[in-house]
Amino acid sequence: MKRYTFSTSYTQDLWVAADSYDPRLYPFGCRKAKVMAQFLVRKISTSGTPNPTLGEKYFSDWIGFGTVVLKNLESGDYEIFI
Repeated sequence: MKRYTFSTSYTQDLWVAADSYDPRLYPFGCRKAKVMAQFLVRKISTSGTPNPTLGEKYFSDWIGFGTVVLKNLESGDYEIFI
């Protein structure tokens, strides 16, 4: 799992996407299973309460990508998990 953080200083719309390698990029016989991924966007909480999930997407390397669209995202600190 990878974690990325970012901050915004004003309210805005945000489109976030994650992409995976297409299975056709690997030589025949090198991969046996389909890869599943989870893409998650959360606001970082400073009050000690759990971070609320703002967007979540599951996707596979057969589909190739996952996209989360967040409208009117408030200013603050956020984290993305893949």
